[in-house]
Amino acid sequence: IIRFTGIQYKLSLEKINLIIKPLQEKELSLERILQAHAAKAYYLSDVNIENCRTPVDCIMGFLYQRNDTINYAYWAITRYSKISFLTAADLADLTQEEARRYSVTERPPFLLYNPVGKLILGPMIFGFTPYSFRMYNLEGLRRLVALQLAIREAGTERDGISGFIKNAGESFNNPYTDEPMEWNSQDGLLVFTARENIGLKKYFKLRL
Repeated sequence: IIRFTGIQYKLSLEKINLIIKPLQEKELSLERILQAHAAKAYYLSDVNIENCRTPVDCIMGFLYQRNDTINYAYWAITRYSKISFLTAADLADLTQEEARRYSVTERPPFLLYNPVGKLILGPMIFGFTPYSFRMYNLEGLRRLVALQLAIREAGTERDGISGFIKNAGESFNNPYTDEPMEWNSQDGLLVFTARENIGLKKYFKLRL
């Protein structure tokens, strides 16, 4: 039984397994998101500076450099794209210092050049690091649900759950550590220790 917006739905095990099927590599990657942001950057960079209506518009148009705007977007998105190739284990071990390689917080030494272009792209250029964690968190939560169903389907008694989890196989493991999910026998909870961001843990729990 699945509860959604206050309504309960009965689903067959076959349908549930279809819903919680493993995420593909392309689904875990930020590649498509970054491509969309690159397209948005190109669209935003196409500013008409000839038809300025006010003195401020004319000044901003004079300070705007379209090619540099596109190049800046490419530079930022290229840096971010590198993080999408990290495995969950590498992402979990990432330090703040190492994360700078994938960040644009330390911008190139040409901030005074083309300030308008950088202002235009400001809302678009932000940190993608938390999104990589969220995708692996989604995969870990999927594994936790799959493990819950496997335990129930096997009819495992509570005193045998710990052993069942240890022998369940890699497909049920924590994606960050490749270790079995945790079992809180006192509260009857399956626990997935995930990551909120660099150095920040997050916990997903399911009751058996």
